[in-house]
Amino acid sequence: GRGTVRIEACAVSVLGGIQPGKLAEYVRAAVKGGMGDDGLMQRFQLAVYPDLPASWHYQDRSPSAAAERQAQATFERLRAITAASVGATMADGFDLPWLPLDDDARTLWIEWQEQLMPRLRSGTEPAHMESHLAKFPALACRLALVLHLADAEGGPVTGEAMARALDWCGYLESHARRIYAPLADGGLSAAHALLRKRTELPDVFTARDVYRKGWAGLDVDTTADAIDVLAEYGHVIELPPEPGAGRPSARYAWGASP
Repeated sequence: GRGTVRIEACAVSVLGGIQPGKLAEYVRAAVKGGMGDDGLMQRFQLAVYPDLPASWHYQDRSPSAAAERQAQATFERLRAITAASVGATMADGFDLPWLPLDDDARTLWIEWQEQLMPRLRSGTEPAHMESHLAKFPALACRLALVLHLADAEGGPVTGEAMARALDWCGYLESHARRIYAPLADGGLSAAHALLRKRTELPDVFTARDVYRKGWAGLDVDTTADAIDVLAEYGHVIELPPEPGAGRPSARYAWGASP
């Protein structure tokens, strides 16, 4: 009711970190339907889930001043570029100026898509991965453009920049699969989460005792999956129902220590 405000090239950048438990909880909500399934998760195209090194030792050294100067100079140059300075084209039907791919870049991009798209249409990928990877062709071009311009190049995007972008996409796909892994592990992640909370539960407990705690990664559905996995391996034992009126809740006791 307050009119329309047009924002040219509206974009939002998000930079930060999140704990694995919180991430798993969000990912489940984002792909199982309902309010959480809004397509936002699939737009975190640069998300990574690295392993922390097993070893650690203290270091006290100054950052590389030369690398810092080079990075700062690159940022300042990218901020100052204009469409004309890099030879970008403005054409009818396009909201923004653009740079074409050179022949090598175009060939690499097409060959890569010829391998990616059949995978996405074969039915072998889960729906959430299809949705995530379907955005990779556009991501590859964006990364290639950034790499091309970061190298102080103008004119068409080069094959070298595209090759680096496609390698980056391969790296990002491996991390995307790890991010979505809790959806495909049959409750194993939730089982580990429940085992870590063993000392905070009574010797005999119900599923409701678990999910009412609000622990990350242990909602109603994932708690049931976790208990099934732990029961399969003998870490929890289902007890006979207590006598009495009504429908009793299933009760569990801890079995052998993990």
